[in-house]
Amino acid sequence: MLFSSSEQADDIRFALAKFKSAFITVTVFSGVMNLFMILPSIYMMQVYDRVLVSRSEMTLLMLSIMVVALYFIMSVIEWLRSIILIRVSAGIDSALSGRIFHACFSKSLVDVDTSPSQVFSDLSSIRQFMTGNGLFALLDIPWIPIYLLLTFLFNVTLGYFTVAGIVFILMLAVWNELSTRKDLVFANKSFNESLLNANQSLQNSEVIKALGMLNNLRDRWFQLQTRMLHHQMVASEKNSLLGSLTKFVRITWQSLVLGLGALLVLENQISGGMMIACSILLGRAFAPVELAVASWKQLSNIRLSYNRINSLLKQYGVSHKPMDLSAPKGAVKVENLN
Repeated sequence: MLFSSSEQADDIRFALAKFKSAFITVTVFSGVMNLFMILPSIYMMQVYDRVLVSRSEMTLLMLSIMVVALYFIMSVIEWLRSIILIRVSAGIDSALSGRIFHACFSKSLVDVDTSPSQVFSDLSSIRQFMTGNGLFALLDIPWIPIYLLLTFLFNVTLGYFTVAGIVFILMLAVWNELSTRKDLVFANKSFNESLLNANQSLQNSEVIKALGMLNNLRDRWFQLQTRMLHHQMVASEKNSLLGSLTKFVRITWQSLVLGLGALLVLENQISGGMMIACSILLGRAFAPVELAVASWKQLSNIRLSYNRINSLLKQYGVSHKPMDLSAPKGAVKVENLN
């Protein structure tokens, strides 16, 4: 058989497992980058609480040089992370494309009305997800507790205020998932039907033209396309509303945390530098959540794409061994040679 039993169990996971070391490296790089994201808070706190108090220009210069150097290192790490993910996405495509082609061919032998273009589009979506913001959001979300811990170390009230904002955004994300899931499923189903209808019409274009069926088939395709656009539009409008509400919450919380911090400064509970640092930490804690919410539609589509490819490969991905033939033997026979 062309594929081992372990490969047949779940081809996508088997392909991802080949790049396990690359994913570990990317995760470590993301962790280092998130640690560097704390630098603005530390820098602003040092400037407000040390430089402005001591009025030392040399201290400000040295702090600035160190921060710029660390930012440069962070940029290099981000670049390397992107390069690794680009190559991993290409490797996953190479590992799966041949098997998907074979599975589509095997399915077409059983179901002549099937359209293979959808599953190749799913593979392209997974490849693009590997280098998109959705994956970066998933890598950054585990670091939210670190930002929250630092905020609590500065002041408990500011910590709870930050937690409340994150919970609010997560509630919006859950509401978006529940409200758009059905529309996205219907839109995807209508898209597949529309694509299949168009492929069948194009394959029989000469017969359709000879029989004068073009207008009727076009109207049928247009109905499917309109239904797909309707469900997609509804889901997109709901997702857009969520994005606007999420942005409103983020901007409002970042402004209010400064007001709350100023009140705590007036009560001598924190310093001015801590107030600015907490505002920056709140922004960093919100960033992965906001990015995940903005990529929610992509994440939902990726999940559907993964399930479709996995189902296809499990059902049609097994390749049977061809019939064994004896080795060819050469022989020359001459008759009636004059």
